[in-house]
Amino acid sequence: MSVFLRQEVWGSLHILEHDTPITELDLIALDRCATTIGMTLLAERSADVLADRARSGLIFDLRQGRYAGPDEFHRRARSLGADFRGMQLAVLVVDLPGIPALVEQQELSEQERHKLSLRALQEVRQAAGAAGVVNIAAVEGHKVVAVVGVRGRSLHDVADALATDVCERLRRTLQLSAYLGISRPADAQALRRGFEEAQEASSYSARIARRPGLHRFGELGIHQLLLPLLGRPELPRYVEAELAPLIARDRGSSSPLLPTLRAYVMNSGRKAETARQLHVERRTLYHRIERIEQILGRSLSDHETITRLAFAFHGLDLLGRNGPPAAEL
Repeated sequence: MSVFLRQEVWGSLHILEHDTPITELDLIALDRCATTIGMTLLAERSADVLADRARSGLIFDLRQGRYAGPDEFHRRARSLGADFRGMQLAVLVVDLPGIPALVEQQELSEQERHKLSLRALQEVRQAAGAAGVVNIAAVEGHKVVAVVGVRGRSLHDVADALATDVCERLRRTLQLSAYLGISRPADAQALRRGFEEAQEASSYSARIARRPGLHRFGELGIHQLLLPLLGRPELPRYVEAELAPLIARDRGSSSPLLPTLRAYVMNSGRKAETARQLHVERRTLYHRIERIEQILGRSLSDHETITRLAFAFHGLDLLGRNGPPAAEL
């Protein structure tokens, strides 16, 4: 006898005939039992759906700053089973950019895509529970967003272990790579900023580092300044102003100079280290530097120029480009 849950088969009930034959009354009892189980499961699922909506609502309000203060946050969190009082808090974002490709590859419906995201949410919650991390988590597109809290332990160490478990669970169960970002420790009053920081850290993980795992906002360095510019015209405009002449020159050359300039800038203008890194003789490097200075119209011995170019190269990486024509910047 099938157990239906919203017109889907959830499972089956069976009668094992032992000493006496199965009667019509037995079949009626089995049918009513299946119906009762279905109704009970439906009620539990409805409660879970309502709880998930409440979690999503709380996270949305935190993002928008729509809460009266710490007391309201703690009250609403406790009503959802998360008592964060006295805990060190942070925001965690788990980016799953592989979901859209998986949906397209398997031709999944919108309902199936949503189920996939909910499965990822469940895996993140289970990993947090296994690590002893109190959390409120919700799905946002192909991301899982969570407020996490620990007491009496280092959030830094706990985050590493949690991220490793999340990555392994999602790889094993859903064949998805997870790119995680975590904010700096925050109190309830600063959680709105924490969402921005965690989002930027996960963007760095997926778009710049391009390797699954955890990145911390506090360790992003110069990218803390550049990431908010992603998707805005200021960033490509700045990169173009600094690098366009050299990019245009390299486009039609078999001996590009952009890698030389990058190495020189990232070595803070130290010629010996740059020559070793590029595996060239010093006089070859000097000749290239002289040529680059002519193309850019500025001296590479100037500290401010090196700083400006360092920002430009980081911006170029952030845009996800590798020496495009200047007109495309």
